[in-house]
Parts: sequence; C-alpha cells; structure tokens
Amino acid sequence: MSKASIGRFDELLKTDKSFARWMRKFPNEKTREDYFRWLTPFMDSMSMSYDKFLAAYKQEGDVRNELIDVFEVKLNDVKTVHMGLAKGIHAATISFLKHNGAIFGAAAFEIPAPVSEEIAPAYIPNTEEFETLIRFAQKPRDKFLVAFFGYAFPRVGAVCDPVPLTLRHILDLDLEAIGKGEVKFKHQTSCAVLIYAGFRNGGDIIRTSETYVTFMLPRAMQYLKEYLEWRIRKGEKLTAASYLFKTESWSAPNAYVDESVACTISARINKAAGFVVMKKNQKGQDVERAKFTIHSLRRFGYNALSGIDDVDKEALDGHVKGVRARYHGTVDDLMRAVEFMRPKYEQGMHVATGMTKEEMAMENLVNTVKSMGVTNERIEEIKRIVGRPMTLDALTRELRKDFERLAPHATNGGTRYLSKIVTREELLPLINAGWEIVKELTDGSCVVRLDMATKS
Repeated sequence: MSKASIGRFDELLKTDKSFARWMRKFPNEKTREDYFRWLTPFMDSMSMSYDKFLAAYKQEGDVRNELIDVFEVKLNDVKTVHMGLAKGIHAATISFLKHNGAIFGAAAFEIPAPVSEEIAPAYIPNTEEFETLIRFAQKPRDKFLVAFFGYAFPRVGAVCDPVPLTLRHILDLDLEAIGKGEVKFKHQTSCAVLIYAGFRNGGDIIRTSETYVTFMLPRAMQYLKEYLEWRIRKGEKLTAASYLFKTESWSAPNAYVDESVACTISARINKAAGFVVMKKNQKGQDVERAKFTIHSLRRFGYNALSGIDDVDKEALDGHVKGVRARYHGTVDDLMRAVEFMRPKYEQGMHVATGMTKEEMAMENLVNTVKSMGVTNERIEEIKRIVGRPMTLDALTRELRKDFERLAPHATNGGTRYLSKIVTREELLPLINAGWEIVKELTDGSCVVRLDMATKS
C-alpha cells in the first residue's frame, strides 16, 4: 500500500470499531489489504463510515431498504467500469457484515452480487495445446509451473495464500537428500502435495487452516527435479522452508511467486506460444489477452481425471463440500489420507499419461526398482529380454530374478541386506523369519529385505 493508504488504514483501525473488528478476523495481510482497498473508497463515495454503514444496515424498514437500493445502484455504476472491482466490493461487504454479526447464512445474499452481462468463454487447452505451453515455457521454473497446475490442478491462490508454498508442502520430496544438495522422491509413481483449502460462502472467500491432498504425475516430478537442480547449481542452499516457486527478479531474488506473478508468467508463455484472444479493456479498446489462464490449466487437469468416484474426484480438486472426511483431519491423519487418495489419483490420471493401466503399472514398477539400485542399463537389458509386447507379469518375473542376482546389496549407510521380490503367499513365513517389507509393488508383490547383522 502507499503511504497515504497506510495512514488511512491505521486511522480506521483507531477510530472505527466496526472496521477494526472486521480486520482482526484475518490473519492474512494480503486479504486485509484487498478488502480495505475494495470497500473503503466505496464507503467514502457514500459518505459513510463503517460504523454508520453497519448501524444503517441493522435498522429495519425503509432505512435498510433505501441503503440496499443505494448500494445496488452504486455497484451497478462500478460494474460499468470494472466487473472485477464490483465483485470485490460485494465480497468485501458480505465479509464485513458477517464478521460484525449483521448477516448469517442465506441472508448474505440479500445484497445482490454483481453479474456480468457478458459471459466470458472458458478456454481449456486440449492435450496438444498443453504440450505446446510446456514447450514454450523456456525456464525450468516456468515448465514446472505449467506442469504443476496441469497435473496437480490447485487454485492459483495456492501458491501464496494463506502461506507461500514451500518444499515442505511437497510431501514425497526427500528433504534429507535436499539438505545434501540432491533431489530425490520417496515415491516414484506420483508425488503428494499439500494444499490449503478455501471455499466460497455468499461471495466471501473463507480461508481455513485445513488442507487437502493432491498429487503430481512423474512427468511433473521430473520438471520439479530439473527446476530444483537448476537452483542448486546456481548456489542456492535448499531447505524444507525454501519457497517452491521463486521470483527471478534482480531486485527481489529471494521473493516467492505470488498469485499475480504466476498469472503474469502464464500470460507470457501463452503469448510466446501464440495463444491469444482479443478482449476489450476498460476503455473499450480491443487488446490481446492470454487465451489459457492458470484456471484453464486447473480445468485441464480436472477434466483429465476420470474413471473414479465423483466424491474422490471432488476431493482431489479441493472441493470441501460433502467430502471433508476423504482428505481432512489432524496432522497425524495426513499420511493416511495421502495413501488413501494416491491410488484414486493414479487411477484417475492414467488417461493423461497416454498409457493403459497396465502400461502405467509397468512404468511404476520400473521407477520403483530404479530407485532401489537397478541401473538404467540393466533396465534396458531386461526390456530386451522380455520383448514386445511387454506384459506386467513378464516384467515382474524378470525383475524378481534380477533382485535375486543383485542380493545381497549394501544400503542404509553400509549395512548389508539380503533383498528379493516375493509374492503375497510367500510373505508371511519370511516376516516370521525376520524379513522386513521395504515396498509393495503395483502387482501386489513386495520387496523385502533381511538385515545381515541378524542373519544366523
């Protein structure tokens, strides 16, 4: 805010009890600033203080009806200038009245929300257009940004509201390895992401401390890996608290990418790729605008999610209504929620990979054994042995033999283990004999190991 705005803000906090009570409800500084900038000039235009406006609204009969009529006329005047501003004023008014106890529930709709007379078309990229956007995103950060919103499909505000996204929010990122300058994932078939939830109530956006879980496909994970490795090469010391998206401005090298910057990056990529449409500005002039917004990418990911229960689909999209039990809970419940939702996501997104479910299961199996020490050269050799068309059963059999040939191998800081892949039927006797389950594979078999120090 400007110095004049800060002075006005501080003045209202001291002199207007209704305004001060409203502002205390928001822990987020950006939300306070937005609401203040939207509603205060509007109140000034009606020559009303917040206290006076609240008192007039609470009165019954003609006084209240006249106030609502005046308010609606003013909103219509604003709408002819800028629909976004009119909606912002309406949302701020509803919030102000709610937090001061003047309206509850359905009464929030008594002041009509402004409605655009022109319905803007919803441009959603197809697969080819999405690929083009990634191709024209030149920087590692920008490629990951497109992939992140296309595969994890959070709202654009998730990058910074109520807190900036950090590496800690990428739940399957190995933070111990990050501390050593390496980028590794604890899960290979998808990567869990923790997003803050928000929902709309009568035009008022309610931010909560609750979270929901969404995921990224391995392709987005690869773009994240390349982006973080690029930052490491530039000398950055990454930690769990490092921002997920950073600005590259020379004047603010360590700032995070907020919602407006994310939209600017997206618009720049669109224009580079030639995805522009003509829209009228405030002066009625035709100007070029980006065709695909961040919300377009969110819809692209949501539309790709198919073949699963509608409730699970809504949960992965961050819609809290009626589905909180699917992904909300205490911190202790978080990992349980992750593993509950992971197969839903992987099943629903297999279409977006261009693979069948069996092909996806084979890729997941290959990624898993790679992470456990099998080299790329050995993987290619196994694929040649199995031949084409490759089946999941044949690949599993060959990899099982490969693990038996590799065992024992050194892991866990040098402690030697015997390792092998076994079926479910073979598992119980081995567990009773002291073997430990390391990983459950997509075909139901398990990787197990035995600590050589305990082997008789």
